[in-house]
Amino acid sequence: IKGENIVICGGGMSGLESALGLAMNGKKVTVLDMIPVSDFGHGTVRFTINMLLKLLNDNGVKLVGDMRISEFTEKGVKAMDKFNREQFFEADAVVTAFGLRANREYYKEFSVLASEFYVVGDAMDLEKSIGKANNSAFNHAMML
Repeated sequence: IKGENIVICGGGMSGLESALGLAMNGKKVTVLDMIPVSDFGHGTVRFTINMLLKLLNDNGVKLVGDMRISEFTEKGVKAMDKFNREQFFEADAVVTAFGLRANREYYKEFSVLASEFYVVGDAMDLEKSIGKANNSAFNHAMML
């Protein structure tokens, strides 16, 4: 990523891991999310998130929670705090690592293509970890 000052929008694992990688390569990184900082990396094994948070801290990554993104500009990101006060986060580059939402409408279209059809992994439940998503896909495949 070009530039030295990076803002990552999203405090999930993909955002946090991206932040660590960029910080370890000398970038000044801020992670923003609408959830509290205490919920960053939610759903990850406690040991893993604790170690990641330590590494982020050791590498100078700034974590900012309770911020709702309101606008992307050429110079950074505008966000509103929980008291509706606008703050500006200067950035040379912005990484979006927002959460996902499953589109369950597609399964109706695909289900007519085969006599048996299963929705598995994170398409079934986005709250699952990647390990649980892969395990559910494996279990369905073994039943075939």
